[in-house]
Order: sequence, then C-alpha cells, then structure tokens
Amino acid sequence: MEKKLKIIADENIPQVKDAFSFYGNVTTYPGREINNNLLKDADVLLVRSVTKVNEQLLKNTPIKCVLTATTGIDHVDTEYLKSNNIYFNSADGSNTISVVEYTIIAILDIVVNQIRKEISKIKIAVVGYGKIGSRVFDILNTIGFNVIKIDPPLQKQTLDKSFSNFNDAYNCDIVTFHVPLTYNIVDSTYHYINEFILSNFNNETFLINTSRGEIFDNTALLNYLTQNSNLSLILDVWENEPDINLNLLNKVYIGTPHIAGYSLDAKIKGTKIIYEHFCNYFNLEQNWQPNIPKVLNNKLILNNWNEQNLLNDLLIFLNRIYFLREDYFRLKKYQTNENIAKHFDFLRKNYINRREFSNYTIKLGYSNPKLSNILKKLNFNIEDV
Repeated sequence: MEKKLKIIADENIPQVKDAFSFYGNVTTYPGREINNNLLKDADVLLVRSVTKVNEQLLKNTPIKCVLTATTGIDHVDTEYLKSNNIYFNSADGSNTISVVEYTIIAILDIVVNQIRKEISKIKIAVVGYGKIGSRVFDILNTIGFNVIKIDPPLQKQTLDKSFSNFNDAYNCDIVTFHVPLTYNIVDSTYHYINEFILSNFNNETFLINTSRGEIFDNTALLNYLTQNSNLSLILDVWENEPDINLNLLNKVYIGTPHIAGYSLDAKIKGTKIIYEHFCNYFNLEQNWQPNIPKVLNNKLILNNWNEQNLLNDLLIFLNRIYFLREDYFRLKKYQTNENIAKHFDFLRKNYINRREFSNYTIKLGYSNPKLSNILKKLNFNIEDV
C-alpha cells in the first residue's frame, strides 16, 4: 500500500478507528449523514444499515471498497457496485445470536403473559430457515413447543418435505419472521404481510418481525389493528425508519428501535469481520484484535427451579440479563411527532451494552437434564452438579 487510505465510516461501528487507523485516515459521521460530497476524495466506505449505498451516493467518487458491518445488505445496490468494479462485502452472521436471543425472550414474554396453554400445545411458525430461523426453531423445539418451519425458496431448492406451507401459519399462536428483504417476482418478501394475508389469520396470533420493516405493510397493519383484535405485534423493524408510524407504535404489544441484533458482541463481531475483509482485499497484514469487555458478575447460580412453571422461571431468569421490555419503554418516551425520528436514532446510537448469553456461566445446584439442555441451546456455559 503506497499511501494512507482515506476511510469514511459510520460512527456507530464500534472500535472502527482502533481497527482501521493503522492503514489510513478514518473519519466518522452519523450513518444517515454520509453523502456524496463526503466521499469526493475517499477510498473506503464503511457503513451500517442506515446508509443507502447506491449510484447517488457513490457517483464520481474514487471509492474502491464498500463494507457493511451488518448481515443484511438490502441497503446496498450490489449490482451498481459490481458494474463499477467496487469491492463489496458484509458482516454476514455477525448478529445471528443477538437476534435469536431477542426472539426467544419475546416469545417467552408472549407465552408467559398472554397464552394459557400447555407448552406442547402452543404452536409457533418460524418463517425463514437461515442462520437465525434455524437456531430459533431448534431452541423452541428443545423447550417443547409445537414448532413448524416455513421457507418456500429453501423448500423448492432442497425438496425437504419437513417444511410447512404458509397456510399452516394462520392457525399458529405465534409467527416469527427471519427472512431477507427481496423484491423478486417469485417469493418476494416485500410487503409479505399485507391486507390479504392479515385477513386469513384465524386465532389470536402474535406476529414478530426482526427482519426488515418493509416485509410488513405497516399501513395495512395499522388499518387491520384498528378494526380487529385477533392479532398482536412485536416489531423491532419498521417502514420508513427512523420516522416510524406513531399510531402503529401505540398499538403494538412490544416495539423496539431496530436493536434486536444490537448486542455489543454482535456489533464488535461486525467490525472484526469487515476488518478481515478489508485486509484481505488490500492484501494487508492483520494486526488488530477487538477489545471485548469482560462481563462482571457473570456467574449465576440456580438452586431452585419450578418444573410446573418452567417458562415463567426461564423468562424471569433471562430478564436478569436482558429485559426486552425496557427497550420498549425507552422507545415510547417520545414527545411529539416531530422528534420521533431523532429519538429513534438516539436510542440506537446510545444503545445499552447488552451482552449475549455466552458471556455467562450458570451453576446448577441440582441435576436437571432438561433445563441444562435448554440453557446449553441458549449458549450459556453450564457447570453441572
């Protein structure tokens, strides 16, 4: 490398200056404020999901490398990058565990507080069977729920008869979505949940969306919820972020500001992955390791567990590590329509240092193979008796 590179980065990428400053001059900005003018003499662009990377952003700039510290890439016009010989890569899989943990806590909240059924009679549909959906499915299965998996593209590709059709979701208690945002004519996920789909749900069903806001038609959701009471929502993602629909926010069961994948561990993994892509592309020696803070008081002891109240006890325990509803309370503390967008972005920029379950060790004070297996599936470290 003959000269120091000029690197423009989203300020919400953790430790980005520590990682990249050895190779160039790193300047950070709020992701929504990165524009064409800032890139006029830049070589590298590092983004998160809030920056739309397209011709409008990159035209007549010397950018030769774009990396996104996210799993999703629908904010990036990959065809434009490819046609202009601009290298692109993502932090695929970096937030998988974080989203899985958010989803499991959300489902337990619903089951404990809203659904009065035996575990085996609670039917849950997991829509999307990729890195996240397959893990969610496995954990729910281990707990003992009646779980089905739905993934039309993967079903066609594998001819796996264990997949269900979406029609089977209409009679489920909970339907959780883990799909990419696509606009293909066949199996498009854009506005997958629309007015017609909503009208087909038969039971009191909870829909969970941690994928992308555009997968749910938010206008149709609001209209439906205004006239019907058989559906409830947990939304982490919204159309028109950060300027989300306040009326819809006021009707959801739980709403959060696009933070399901925002554990500190996930964000640092994202930085590490794009750092590796960067070094590989420019053929540079890797000399940085992330600073991962240790979790204090990370050993937890479980001496008693009520087998008759397994899910309630499990939710109480997990809430000691991450209380999902607190994120909902924070989002609802907006004042007026004019500042919801700023409030939404403020919460993301200043998000709590949530840690993943793998940072904790649990000592079971008694033998409980079922509980031990569930906790292991959740990535806890277990010290058995």
